[in-house]
Amino acid sequence: MSHDATSAVAVAEREHAVLTADERLRRMRAFALPAGEEAARLVRAVRFTQRGEIRAAPTARWIRFTAEQTMQAQWSAFRWVARPQRGLFRMATVVDAYEGGHGELTIRVAGAPLATSRGADFDRGEIQRYLAELPMCPPALIAHPGLRWEALDGHTLRVTDGSDPTGATVDVEVALDGRVVRCSAVRPRAIGKGTAMTPWWGTYEGEREWDGLRVPIRVEVSWRVADESFTYFRAEITALSAVR
Repeated sequence: MSHDATSAVAVAEREHAVLTADERLRRMRAFALPAGEEAARLVRAVRFTQRGEIRAAPTARWIRFTAEQTMQAQWSAFRWVARPQRGLFRMATVVDAYEGGHGELTIRVAGAPLATSRGADFDRGEIQRYLAELPMCPPALIAHPGLRWEALDGHTLRVTDGSDPTGATVDVEVALDGRVVRCSAVRPRAIGKGTAMTPWWGTYEGEREWDGLRVPIRVEVSWRVADESFTYFRAEITALSAVR
């Protein structure tokens, strides 16, 4: 790297280090809301479609899916409905949701519930998913009154929902231009009939604009299990609309 390039990196790192939480949040908003904050205040929710792959274990086969998700902008809530695209799995529907302060994961086959997971750990894990996916719902950055932001270091903000009784947090890594590049947390991971608190993270890339909102279109999500990284979810947003 040339001397000039090295100096530019050093200047950028120093600038990043002194940014306050308010300034980093301002940059996030400016990047994610290119049509401006006033237009975004009229948005009640965002709705998007995805295609991707998911697997249950490091050695398991990837299962392709298509999905639809709705995220509320004024309070913490989402509903993700996925339809697997392989073999007998085509008969199944997977619903992952956080609504009314509670999380739920339900698998249905031919419309009948096959398995449902609920409880305090799911409440925590699902609100963490909502917080980590805020880059996909930019209006929430200005319209959600319960979000609380704290600066951890030169690149990272910690976000919580003040109305969440679980105290769940998500750490959000923000580039100097306001792009969110990574979110991470310690999150409950389902193991058999129980859960284990496990390091978890998602990375974002490939931003695109829809309806005056700039969102990352590709996401990859991983656990860290026994000192090994395990990517279990990767998807791409195929369309997005604002609900007013």
